[in-house]
Amino acid sequence: MRVNVSGTIDSLISGRKLHWRLDRGLRQIGRLKGVLYRNIVPGLPVGRTFIFCTSYINDTERYKRWVDHVYPRRQAFGADSIFLINDGSDNIGFDSRLAIVDGEHDLPAQLLGDMAIVTFVERLGRPAMFCYPGWWRSFTYSVRIARHFDFDKIIHIESDAYVCSKRLADYLRSINRGWTVLWSKGYNFPETAIQVICRDAYPSLAQFADRKLSFFQTSNRAAEYLFPFDKVENRFTGDRCGILDRAARSQAFDYLAQVPPDWELHSDF
Repeated sequence: MRVNVSGTIDSLISGRKLHWRLDRGLRQIGRLKGVLYRNIVPGLPVGRTFIFCTSYINDTERYKRWVDHVYPRRQAFGADSIFLINDGSDNIGFDSRLAIVDGEHDLPAQLLGDMAIVTFVERLGRPAMFCYPGWWRSFTYSVRIARHFDFDKIIHIESDAYVCSKRLADYLRSINRGWTVLWSKGYNFPETAIQVICRDAYPSLAQFADRKLSFFQTSNRAAEYLFPFDKVENRFTGDRCGILDRAARSQAFDYLAQVPPDWELHSDF
């Protein structure tokens, strides 16, 4: 049975709400989750992979920047396809390379190209800080895509997150088992902006997908403390830009999350 160690710690501390800035020392235990777990098994095929982000396209430049960065690098991740899973139907035609898929109905029998945007009629939004049904619907929809098109691995890179080093791209490409997430040193919690979910972990993700709107609209707890990751990978350099000093912009990072539009990106691959 998969258990989220960081989430268990948080439950013991606060009971109901997330206060990740408290008890930071105790939360450090979460970064050791899966320290002995082998998420790269020699001889086990990686299989077909896709990359996706959740989206709400009220800022087309943000998403065009992400597509322009990820699309030409998709093979470095071992990915065949890229999906944006959008909370609503506004501005979905911002990039002519994106095939449009109606998320309200059955997925097409075959992919129309190597990049698509899945869209829904109603925007669910984010009514509270820790209640974000639009994100939950989009994120969990990824397992439906994976199963329908027979993908073996999901790579999630959020639309304001970037893999900046070949070292990390190689690592993400090599993972062939379990559910892996990075670690935010600044916040002392799992960094869900970049995750890898392999076929054997699909049932764990599907458990959230199956709960549908009744869960999406009532959950008031951060996903970082709910998902049952097999491994928290803390060896890579990076964090959310909001807590990084401006002087850090010139440093070399393996990844960055919550990247503001004026932050210049540096990639070595």
